[in-house]
Amino acid sequence: MDEIKLAESLTTDMMPIVKVFMVGVIAMWVKDVITSAAKGIAFYMNRAFGEGDRVKIDDADAIIVKIGLTQTVFSIIKEDGDYVWRYVPNEMISLLKLEKVIYDAESKENRQRIDENAECISNNTENLTDHIKDGDSKPTSSRYEHP
Repeated sequence: MDEIKLAESLTTDMMPIVKVFMVGVIAMWVKDVITSAAKGIAFYMNRAFGEGDRVKIDDADAIIVKIGLTQTVFSIIKEDGDYVWRYVPNEMISLLKLEKVIYDAESKENRQRIDENAECISNNTENLTDHIKDGDSKPTSSRYEHP
């Protein structure tokens, strides 16, 4: 009988300690969820970055796919050609080197090459047209002509 009373006494004495411990664990979990959600909302509301923006994340080219309450998703094409999505918890975003791409010099260089090629094609077309008008060309038959 003394053992039963001792067990009841210990249980009664330990319950407040267990309750405080459980409340502490739950409070820390809720704090983490609220902190993560607050940082997600702050990042979402930040007008500097938005979904679809081209960014550099730790020196890798990326696009912001989704800004969520607890995490942000970035799409990255790795050097080996793999296309991956990187899931970053919002509380870690401030620790990353995150830069928004405003001007892409490579795209401008490609546009310049396209314009130069278009100009060459235009010049060649004019030269060919002038050559045909001058009558210097021999009549050729095309296999696509109707008889």
